[in-house]
Amino acid sequence: MLAPPYADAKRLVLISEGGEVPGARHTIPAALLEYWKAHNNTMSGLAGYRWDAHGTGWSTAAFGGVVGAAPRIFLLHRIREWKPADARQDLAVVGRLKPGVTAATAQNELRDLAAQYNPYRRLSAADQAQVMPLVGRTRKPFWAYGWCAPRPCCCCWLPLASACARTGGASAASGGGIGPTFARSRCCLPLTLALVIWNSAGRHRLL
Repeated sequence: MLAPPYADAKRLVLISEGGEVPGARHTIPAALLEYWKAHNNTMSGLAGYRWDAHGTGWSTAAFGGVVGAAPRIFLLHRIREWKPADARQDLAVVGRLKPGVTAATAQNELRDLAAQYNPYRRLSAADQAQVMPLVGRTRKPFWAYGWCAPRPCCCCWLPLASACARTGGASAASGGGIGPTFARSRCCLPLTLALVIWNSAGRHRLL
């Protein structure tokens, strides 16, 4: 989904709380989401959502209005069926910026509102609300997929490194020729690369 098929997709943003691991994203408490809805001035709409590994998605009532549809593919995940979300459950959040508002401006406002909502909850800048453009999320560079919430999945990179090593070794042994071993190694690399992306993206169950 390199070009999200939503109306004015550049105004869509994903909202989460950060974590200790770079790139980690965590769900938003339901009560805080409702507080943001009632008090923010930068979003024309906010909605919560989640899905499971079986293709079932859950979303709040505003989801269709914010995104503009109930998509069958959302953030590279295939959704077979959407159901109403439990209003008491922590959810990932998608929002639509008001015209002319930037993601950075919205992020600052949501952080201030979160501090007002719970002044006793002390969070570092990395742990506070993170607002990311939806287009940026679906066009992330490949290296970003190496980070899998809640912690980096280092084992994802081992098959890729092994494939690269075998490819290089086969190439040197064949003197640049394309022999059977070299051809097999060449086929192994794209297959392993696809496996790494699938495994990493599959771990982002909510965001």
